[in-house]
Amino acid sequence: MVIPASERRARLLASVLSFLFLSSISPTLLFAQVFPASAPKPAYIDRLLIIGNQALKEKDLIAEMRTRENTVYFSFFRPWVGLYQFGKIFPDSSSLRNFFQNTLGEAPAEYDSLIFQDDLARLSELYAANGYLSATFRSTLEYNSDSSLVTIRLMIDEGEPTVIRSIEYVGIEPLDKDERELFEREAFIHTGEVYAIRDMLRERARIVTFFQERGYAFMSPDSIRAEVRLSDNNRSAAIRFFIHLPQQLRFGEIVAIIHNPVQSDTVSALRRSIEDGIQVDVYSEQHIDPYLIRRSIAYRPDYLSSISAKRETLQQLGLLGIFESATIRDDSVRNDRLYTTIDLQLLPRHQIKPELRIDNRNNAPNFSPAISYLNRNMFGGAESFTFAVSGGFQPNLGARTQVFSGEEIALDPIVYNFDARLEYSVPYFFSPRNRLIALLQYSILQDAPRRQQSALLRFRSQIFPNAFQQITLDFLEVEFVDIQLPNVSDAVKEDLFNRGVPRTFPRNISNRIDFFFSNLPEARRTLDARLNATFEISGALPYLFGAGFGAGEAQLLGLRYNQFIRLSALGSLGIPVSGNSQIAFKIFVGYLFPYAKSAGNPTPLERRFYAGGPNSLRGWGFNLLGPGNNPADSALAVSRLGSDIKLEFSLEQRLSFFRTFGYPSGLVIFFDAGNIWAREGENALAASTFFEQIGVNTGLGLRFGTPIGPLRLDFAYRIYDPSLPLADRWQIQKWQLGGFQFNFGIGEAF
Repeated sequence: MVIPASERRARLLASVLSFLFLSSISPTLLFAQVFPASAPKPAYIDRLLIIGNQALKEKDLIAEMRTRENTVYFSFFRPWVGLYQFGKIFPDSSSLRNFFQNTLGEAPAEYDSLIFQDDLARLSELYAANGYLSATFRSTLEYNSDSSLVTIRLMIDEGEPTVIRSIEYVGIEPLDKDERELFEREAFIHTGEVYAIRDMLRERARIVTFFQERGYAFMSPDSIRAEVRLSDNNRSAAIRFFIHLPQQLRFGEIVAIIHNPVQSDTVSALRRSIEDGIQVDVYSEQHIDPYLIRRSIAYRPDYLSSISAKRETLQQLGLLGIFESATIRDDSVRNDRLYTTIDLQLLPRHQIKPELRIDNRNNAPNFSPAISYLNRNMFGGAESFTFAVSGGFQPNLGARTQVFSGEEIALDPIVYNFDARLEYSVPYFFSPRNRLIALLQYSILQDAPRRQQSALLRFRSQIFPNAFQQITLDFLEVEFVDIQLPNVSDAVKEDLFNRGVPRTFPRNISNRIDFFFSNLPEARRTLDARLNATFEISGALPYLFGAGFGAGEAQLLGLRYNQFIRLSALGSLGIPVSGNSQIAFKIFVGYLFPYAKSAGNPTPLERRFYAGGPNSLRGWGFNLLGPGNNPADSALAVSRLGSDIKLEFSLEQRLSFFRTFGYPSGLVIFFDAGNIWAREGENALAASTFFEQIGVNTGLGLRFGTPIGPLRLDFAYRIYDPSLPLADRWQIQKWQLGGFQFNFGIGEAF
């Protein structure tokens, strides 16, 4: 009997899948092929169970051990072991074998008694470092019938912790009474607390920093010796720090040297300026105002030496945006003075930067080429000037129609946008950490069913309180907007107006404050946290200065303007679960409402909230969800007009198990929920219908690491669709393999 080729391929595929599944369940599969019958088989770890730990988390204990079990899901499934075993069917030198075993796969975890004993010693040190000096460990090994698999049970008796009985500092006599009280008040360790080595190290670092801030520039950890006396039963500890203070110094003369990025320093190119104890040497034909450098230096001659003053200086010089690098060298010490040199390497003054961005807005590949010109030091005071032009288009969409209010609307087959931007930026706006930015921008957007043109003038100040925070203040923004619905009949426009879409589109005269926090600059963070909160008020300035008083609409120089308040907040958190896994979630809340003379009018479309797309609910296309339970047959027309309220929640499990271009790559399992709502009328947010109007989706994503961030490919399925009739909204039973919503982008979704 001749077996058809299609059936042979199906049988081969089934065999491969069965092989992968069985080998992922049983790490012993194929061991007989690898180890001859005469050679002893190694014992592979089936389970590693840790029992009795309370003071320390299991993930911290496992992170300290080299003995560990393979990555397992649902208590039995080890997919990466299966891929590793699958690679054995290829020759040893094959690139396919290397790919399956070293890139995708995970070798079966082998039990080694010597390594396990070393792990117990490591755990004993870890417990001692956390104040549990009497912790003991007992382990049992349970083998299967042929001794090829072993379950390790590690039972821990933590015992009682060691408590600090007394603390003494020897050598701080040069401090006056107030400084001594501050020194002791800021301590990391206190009597009555558990004695832990990590806290002792933090206290030593705190002591070093404390004295470095008070003129002891060469204070180091070697200047401190700690003595710990334990009681006979290890229940208490007496701690004494012996502190040797070096010479107290004040800053001497300061030299700042600015180096040309493309030429060597030559005497003929030198321009020198000396003022206020600071010498500025410029080795460049580029004009640089010496005052720009002096005002960024946070210390002066005769100041007590301070490490924070140096750090502040480097940060302020970096904020100028014209230096590639900045370093401070301690040159010499003479007559109790510390002489320093600041080396500054200039960035190129002129830069032309082409870009090509690709995303899938409007559910088709959107190509956005852009080119920009940047002058980093326009007039010698670190002023920057930028001219940028960008555009976007989506080819091959074809003509589309959409039924809305009983009428078929023709949607433009081409979606495109164009932006031209002029930006001028000045550093040191009232403070070294502030920057003043003036922006002029013109934009065109054709995104069915609307066509929008806008011109924007903005004056903005950026404030950087520290490395983790940024405050953006738009103290004046004037925006002229013209929005048209060219393919929509008057009857449909009237229906849109009844749904809250403005008849005319006036101007926005806004003030805005935006607060951004991120702990990503912190190297020793235990989680990734981000918060972005924005408050915008439009129409307040002309109203307060008399343009809004009296009868009639809000007008300025005969032009109508909007009066609205827009509030939004986005918070996200990433929590490491293990070395290659992270749980991340985000919450977004947004609310927009008109006030004063605009109180009864619809809100402007360009400020509304939208839902659906790569960074929103991924089960829906770009801006195609809502508002509320807006019917699917009009979703395209109405959802793209946005709404005034938005609630959104996302949860992700991020798994990294291979690398591309040297960067972590892997899978993401995600869950999104949310929607947009009107403030009143149809599709308004109401407690009685809230859960009936929440869109829900889940899906799987691929992440491929690149130098500019992970390439993101997401495949999402709807779980609950509020746009359908109530009886048909649960979509799980209707899932089909090819019925997913595809999204892609660069960087994580949040």
